[in-house]
Amino acid sequence: MKEIIYLDTKLVNSLLAQIDQGLILKQIAEENNSQGTHEETSNQESYSAGGKLGAGLFSGNVANTEITADKTALVYSSGNRELVETAIDDFSLDLLLDKIEPDIKTIENVTEGEIVKEINDLTIYDFSMLKNTMDMGALEIFIPDAVEAYRKAEKELKKISQANKEKHASKIAEIKAMLENSFIFNVSRINRMSQYVESLLSDCSILKIGSSLCICEQQNTRIPKSSLALLNASKRKATILGIAAAEIETDMEFSNFDGSPSRIISHGPGMFINMVTNSFDITKEGDRFVRPIAIYFE
Repeated sequence: MKEIIYLDTKLVNSLLAQIDQGLILKQIAEENNSQGTHEETSNQESYSAGGKLGAGLFSGNVANTEITADKTALVYSSGNRELVETAIDDFSLDLLLDKIEPDIKTIENVTEGEIVKEINDLTIYDFSMLKNTMDMGALEIFIPDAVEAYRKAEKELKKISQANKEKHASKIAEIKAMLENSFIFNVSRINRMSQYVESLLSDCSILKIGSSLCICEQQNTRIPKSSLALLNASKRKATILGIAAAEIETDMEFSNFDGSPSRIISHGPGMFINMVTNSFDITKEGDRFVRPIAIYFE
């Protein structure tokens, strides 16, 4: 049985449709029943009388009017509504695996555009949560002394740097080294970097399984963001099924972009994602971007 972490159902059904006829994801039948009866009865009666006496003459008149009306209306309509929605997403994944099994490649011998499958340790990088976690204001609640000491050192560095840099050169170097090696400095650095990466990835997380690096949309992730990072503590091996994309460049050459604005515009976002994953040691030589179809424990 599979414990699915991520599943792109649109991509699964697209691949199945290209193999045969795809799958019906939803069935709906409707029928309605209603009946109404309207009855109305009205009765109207009027009576009038009159007379005149004079000079031996008598005259009079009598009138009586009665109106009765009955109205009956019957309205009948029929229909039944029945909604049946069959959840077959998980079944469609098993069906796809059965159909493409002979064509699945390993990460070592796959080329771009081919289906790849890898089973390995799972590591999750959620930069939006990391940004909120590595917040100086929040950390001040838990480690107030360390935050206060860091801020005092920053103020002292600013003061002596503005006074006389040459005179206080050794002290400046000492304070800079102390700040850069502190836990608070690393927290601040990670917070700023996380804000930048979050802007690049939008509502996505990075999942790494072995040599496969995946950018996963939250809408296709079965696990809430608040619980996703907890899977980093799991000892189980995860399986990634996806479409192989480009190999990750670990040695970025900025000279390749000199004099080519269009190349910077088209390749810039990917280049900076490479830089981020390299700087945090998320990727290594031989790793590859993979467009994920499914990620799961089995």
